[in-house]
Formats: sequence, structure tokens, C-alpha cells
Amino acid sequence: MKLVSSIKGVRIDREIRDGCHVLIQLMECHTCEEVAKFGPSHQGSAFPEEFIFKKARQIGWLPKKNGRHSCPNCQEVHKVPDEAPREMTIPERRKIFREIDENYDEANSRYVDKATDNTIAVKLGVPRKWVEDIRAENFGPSGVNTEMERVASAIARITAQLTDAINDCMEAAAKAEDLKKEADEARGTLEQIKKSVGPRRVA
Repeated sequence: MKLVSSIKGVRIDREIRDGCHVLIQLMECHTCEEVAKFGPSHQGSAFPEEFIFKKARQIGWLPKKNGRHSCPNCQEVHKVPDEAPREMTIPERRKIFREIDENYDEANSRYVDKATDNTIAVKLGVPRKWVEDIRAENFGPSGVNTEMERVASAIARITAQLTDAINDCMEAAAKAEDLKKEADEARGTLEQIKKSVGPRRVA
């Protein structure tokens, strides 16, 4: 009996595992003869499409709902090369230079405030590579900007306070444990006294 798959480009087959027939699913590359095997399913039924597609992506496949799946090798062969970036114009170079100059601390070789290569590129609408090149050629390393340094200092301060708080909690917990022990001992002593005195008649 031929097993029918509800997933395009994926067929269902059987194979023997430990003397038992189990279901497996085979994803076929639409370009070559490469096949990816999934299974067996121990539930006795085929895996759903979303599960198969997720597993396929994890091993480098590009699954498609229309069944035109691509194995990793075929993806590399048919990969469209990136377009070569256009050449930077002189006005664009000047604009980028001015923006970096306004946001760069030459004394400490770093950006100031929240500025980075990326924020400048986004602001000016230019490729980040252009900003990186002009900054490296004319100013120096991007470094750690002052905002990053401020956040790092805040993290260090909070971490120190957290450590102190944890230590205080541990001391409080130890003190509470000692008080509980004293209270338990006092209760035990009280019970012993009650037993030794015995029941008393109320006058």
C-alpha cells in the first residue's frame, strides 16, 4: 500500500528498525537527487509540516510549501551574488566625516554619548561600511562610547548592591534560624515543665 504524504516534496516510506516497520519521511531536493530523512515517528503517524520544515532548516535545508525544497549544496550553487556597493560620492564622504567629527572623542579614541558607526549610518542613510572606513582612516577605533561606559558603571554598581543585599538576606536568614531554634528549645522546656507539674485543679 502506497503511503500518501500531505506535504509537497516530502514522501512517506517504511523501513525496518529492530524488526519492526516504522514510518519515515523523505524530503527531496527539487534540483538534485539529495534526500533528507526524518523519523521514525514513534507515534505511528507522520510528522506535521511545521515539524518537518523546522528540522529541515536546522540541517541547512530551505523548505518551501510548494514542494521546491533546496538542499544546502544547491543553495550555494544557485546563490545570487550580492550587488557591488556603489562608489561613495565626495559630498557623501564630507557629510559622513562631519558627522563622525561631531561625535568622536579623539583624546580617548572613541565615540561620545550613544553614537556608533551604525547610528551614524542610519542617520545619514548610508552603508555602515562607509562610516567604518572613514572613521578608521581619519579618526581611529570606534572604542567604547560614553553611554556604553555609563551603562557598564551602572551595572557594576547594581551588581555590588545586589551582592550586599544577598549577604544581608543570608545574615537575616541565619539570624531567623537561630531565633527559631531558641523558640523551639523554649517550647520544649515549657512542655517538660508542664509534664513535671502535672494537671492542676482550678480553685
